[in-house]
Amino acid sequence: MSKTTPIEKEPTLNEEQLATLHSQRLDFYHTHLPLVRLQKEYEQSLADIEEARVKRVTFMIRYAQLTSPQEEDPNPEPVDVKEPKKETEPGTRKLKKDE
Repeated sequence: MSKTTPIEKEPTLNEEQLATLHSQRLDFYHTHLPLVRLQKEYEQSLADIEEARVKRVTFMIRYAQLTSPQEEDPNPEPVDVKEPKKETEPGTRKLKKDE
């Protein structure tokens, strides 16, 4: 036979204890909120700095591409151009030969 342990129920709190917990939570939030706001401002400043760096580097790359001489590709890919057959000129028909 296995023994089952009774499930412990959460203790019920009276109104005075609930009010005490509520005031403790409010005190905690009021003391830590200025620190969280400072951290938010710090993180936002870091993000703004990083964004400015990305923009600056992007502009530097674009400027370098615009001012550098355009180099031609030494091995250009062949372009398929269909030339007319030289046997017949356009607009003429080839006639059947009688044998």
